[in-house]
Order: sequence, then C-alpha cells, then structure tokens
Amino acid sequence: EIVFAERFVEKSLRVIIVAFMFFIGLEIYGIIISFVVSALASLIIIYFFSRKFYSFRKGFDKEILLFSLPLFFSTALYKMLFNIDSLFLGYFTNARDVALFNIANPSAQLLFIIQTSLLAIFLPTIAEKYAKNKNIIGEYKIVNKWLLAIILPIVLLILLFGKEFLLLLFGKDSVPAYFSFVVLSFFYAIYIVSISSENILIMAKKTKLIFYIYTIGFFTSVILNLFLIPYFYESYGSGINGAAIARSLAYLFIAMLNFYFAFKTTKIRIADNNIIKMLFIGVICFLVVYILKMFFYSLVFVIIISAVFVICYLYLLVLSGVFS
Repeated sequence: EIVFAERFVEKSLRVIIVAFMFFIGLEIYGIIISFVVSALASLIIIYFFSRKFYSFRKGFDKEILLFSLPLFFSTALYKMLFNIDSLFLGYFTNARDVALFNIANPSAQLLFIIQTSLLAIFLPTIAEKYAKNKNIIGEYKIVNKWLLAIILPIVLLILLFGKEFLLLLFGKDSVPAYFSFVVLSFFYAIYIVSISSENILIMAKKTKLIFYIYTIGFFTSVILNLFLIPYFYESYGSGINGAAIARSLAYLFIAMLNFYFAFKTTKIRIADNNIIKMLFIGVICFLVVYILKMFFYSLVFVIIISAVFVICYLYLLVLSGVFS
C-alpha cells in the first residue's frame, strides 16, 4: 500500500499537476503546488491504509512516537545528504562544477532503482517472519545476494566504460565528471547492499541507532566537504572530485555501521561463500575486459564486450552454484 501511494499515486499526480499548471501558465508556482498536493494525496491514502492496523481515535501512542520520530529525523538527514554537496560546491567553486556534479551524481543514483525494486518484494516477507520470531537468515541472505548480483556487473561496467556512458548521454563537456561518477557509483553500490541491514535494525526497533548512524554520516559529509572541496578547487581547478569523495566516504561510514549493528543484532554474517564467489567472478570478468580494452577499442567494441561481460558473468554465477 505504501509503495502504491508513494511510488505510483504521488509521482503520477505530480506529473499530471505540473503539466496542467504549465498549460494554464503557472510554471514555477505550478511545480511547488504539484509537490505539495501530491504529497498530501499520498499522505491521505497512507492514512486510510494504516487504519487497518492502528486506530487513530486513541490519540498518539507514545511507543509509536518514540519509534517514528528518529526515523523522521533520519530521513531528513538522508535528504540533506543528497543536496549538501551541491550547496558547498556552489559556495566554494563555480556553476560549472555544480553542473558537472549534477551530471555525475544523478547518473550514479540510477543504481537506487534496483534497491527500490528488490526490497519492495523481499522486505514485507522478512518483516512478517521477524515479527513472528521466525528465522530470517535465508531471506536476508537472498536479498543481499540478489542486490549484489545485479549491482556488481553494472558498477564494474561503469568502472570500465563510465566515460563512454557520459559521452553518449551528455556529450564531451561531461567528461570531467567521469571520476566523480565512478567513485559515487562504487560507494553507492556498497550503501545499497547495506540498506537491507538498515531495515533489519528498523524491524528490531532500533530507530534511535539509525538516527545516530545518519547523524554521523551527515556530519562526516559536512566536515569532509569543508576541507576537500576547497583543496581540490585550489589544487586542480575543480572541486567536483572533492565533493564526490566526501559524499562517498559519508555513505561508506553509514554502510559499515549498518552492517556492523545488523550483525550485532541478528548475528547474521553478510559475507558468505556465495558473496565471495560473486566478487571473485566479478573481478575476473573485469580484468579480462580491461585487458581487452587496451588492445581493442571502438563504440562497437564497447557495446559487444558489455553484452559478453554480462552473459559470462551470469553464466559463471550459475556454474559456480551461486544460484543453485
């Protein structure tokens, strides 16, 4: 129900309202109105769905309030993490760096589509079993295995052909964003795999801990941005790589803390034989393609070798018993 309200109703209604507002001439105000109205509509739908599980006539439940408030502030910090780098870039550097970062960052964030799709399928099952005190080891490992299995080849292809990807989509002026694009993609991938661990902490009602984790991540990003952006701008004439490294390290800290405290809570290890096999196969495929790239290079080569890379990767996963 929440996925339906947030992902479908809110997004669809926002597009419809924006189109209508532009049609009647309310451009900037129309965008603001569309965000407010669609968010309120989503909230109303979630309210009606949630009445199946909770009676609002009783007033605010202290336990629910203590559970949800840390999540509210964690989400606020998470949203600010997505924008803080651009603000620092705008303050310390110039419009060009901001534009380049806003090419690299959204492109890397496309990886989050995988996380949203998979967790929407698996997490309800895990939450139901966890609430009934049933063993969730199998489901937890399946989620992490599928997340890594899908994200790993994409990230490796970005490492190999990220520059070509930017050239194809944004033109030659976007090439300076290549390093930031690769770094952000790599560390976003680690964070995405850790989100299932974060949801385990939510199920265990450790929302205060999640708030502390995101607080650490947010202030890590702020401090690193204050140092790295001016340093890179003065040393190399561009602060975009400093912003990318700052954000990447902040997300790495969040991911590592998610893994650690989820393990401490459930005693489930994320790194099993299947994960190790997957990483090994990914590295082997990467090295083979990297060597071939040094001798053969063209647009046709990039397309063909990318397809061959994915096919070989999947074949070796099946052959090694990862998906047995």
